[in-house]
Amino acid sequence: MFKDIYIETKRLLIKPYNMMDLDELYNVYSDEKVMAYIPEGVMSYKWVEDLIQWMIEVCYETNTPDNITKFGMSVLHKKDKKVIGWCGLGSLDCKPEDIELFFGLSSEYWGNGLATEAAKAMIDYGFDTIGLKRIVAVVNGNNIASKKVIEKLGMSYNGRLYLDDPDFTGYDGELYYEINKDV
Repeated sequence: MFKDIYIETKRLLIKPYNMMDLDELYNVYSDEKVMAYIPEGVMSYKWVEDLIQWMIEVCYETNTPDNITKFGMSVLHKKDKKVIGWCGLGSLDCKPEDIELFFGLSSEYWGNGLATEAAKAMIDYGFDTIGLKRIVAVVNGNNIASKKVIEKLGMSYNGRLYLDDPDFTGYDGELYYEINKDV
């Protein structure tokens, strides 16, 4: 269910990470525009390599519908035959009981509805295949584009996150959204 996912949309193929995607994913994870509002910030080549390896060797092997750690997926632009970003679902680092939608696309592909297309496919997979009842999203209030994507998906604003935990200061003040299967 988690390591054999292949979701096809009109313009995208969403597939599990693999090491052959490393260079293209690194181009996205190292893009300052893409990572500007993500708590981890710009990632090194080694960090991206380790992330992909962790997804493949740990997450894909141990995720279950009742216990999802993370599953990040490569987003491939079908026309260009190129990995242009990522999307996925996983436990929210600062609130592990919540399953979070996450996504990021190469800045050269912004403004074409591709992030919404990928995120919608991931939400549908979460509800229809995994059987999730609720999915959340967290976004920096200054990230207008991602906020618009989240709102286009029908996610409802549920306040801001305020955490009294030094391990998760990157989440303080982030906007917190949710969508329920019944919506």
